[in-house]
Amino acid sequence: MDIIELARQAGLQVLLDARIGSQTYHSVCGSLPALQRFAEAIEAVARERMPRPRAAIRPRSRAPHHGARRLRKGAPCASGELSGRRPRPASPSSSAA
Repeated sequence: MDIIELARQAGLQVLLDARIGSQTYHSVCGSLPALQRFAEAIEAVARERMPRPRAAIRPRSRAPHHGARRLRKGAPCASGELSGRRPRPASPSSSAA
């Protein structure tokens, strides 16, 4: 941002007062409406340089993805079998009756 050029574009008069070595000294004068235009130009440049707000990040849903189901131990699988357990052998006392 060239602040001197912004001041000139706003209608302020920029004077070169002195140059000492590599340092330059300026004076600026003008009307209140020109000062207002200068302030608005500075605000516009500052707004352009501000980072854009990012879209709000939505929390992830707690549901499993792609229709997958969580299987509890012993719950039926999609094929109807039990998951994670071997079938229990029949007890001898229940077959005697």
